[in-house]
Amino acid sequence: MNLYDQLDADGFLRGPGEWRLLPSSQNELVFSGTYRLLAEMEGFSRVEETYDLKLVIAKTELPDPSIIVFELGGKIPRNADHHVNPDGSLCLGAPLKLLTLARSRDGLAHFFKECVVPYLYKVTHLVQHNVIPDELEHETLGLVGQYEELFGVIGLEASYRALKSLSVSWRNANKLLCPCGCLERLGRCDFRVVLKQVWRSRLPRSTFRLEANRLYKEVLKQRAEKVAQQRQHRKALKKNFRLVQANEGMNSLSAKEEEHKGTDNHELKGSGTEVK
Repeated sequence: MNLYDQLDADGFLRGPGEWRLLPSSQNELVFSGTYRLLAEMEGFSRVEETYDLKLVIAKTELPDPSIIVFELGGKIPRNADHHVNPDGSLCLGAPLKLLTLARSRDGLAHFFKECVVPYLYKVTHLVQHNVIPDELEHETLGLVGQYEELFGVIGLEASYRALKSLSVSWRNANKLLCPCGCLERLGRCDFRVVLKQVWRSRLPRSTFRLEANRLYKEVLKQRAEKVAQQRQHRKALKKNFRLVQANEGMNSLSAKEEEHKGTDNHELKGSGTEVK
């Protein structure tokens, strides 16, 4: 199946917006057009804007194509605060989430609805009202938030463990610590069913391995910070323990001095010597 049919490009061209297919190479599809955004989110203002967009869909070494979106009219500032990548492409979310949607049988129209439209609403709201609904976070923090949602886990370490489990053979995955936080091996936890039945068949292991490597540096950094905090905590405990011991020693010494003084006074009184 060619890329055009794989993404149901006809369905996308018939959908919302005015799109045209531009000349491109055999392994690439490029769409350019105008999309009129009219949307709102509960608790936030209604926004309306018209965008000139370009979508570049290219075949990759993976079974799924990459989909990159550009805003051409300059209505979205090209900076990290407005979630635009250095190359000018829109930062739509975690690559794994994008690949999953790109592989959906619903095609390019579904990808546009689930990824591009929510992004356009939030960034448009930021431009027009200086507030971004449901903050789109960047880099590792943003990736972790989306992986938490995708896998149903909590935290950077758990997200990494889920990706790691999906990036190796199932036999090896069963020996790893379960991402759910139960402190058991994955092979002994029911969470293995979620990973195996829901995610294992969606994407190749190489995709999960790529995403796991993306988080690995941050995992190491977090582990190092945790170790440093534990060391600092132990140092504080030792310092407090020494202070307590010193105070107890001083109190004991004072008590002995008082006891010794009392004994001397008693002896002086017993000998008939006036104590002044």
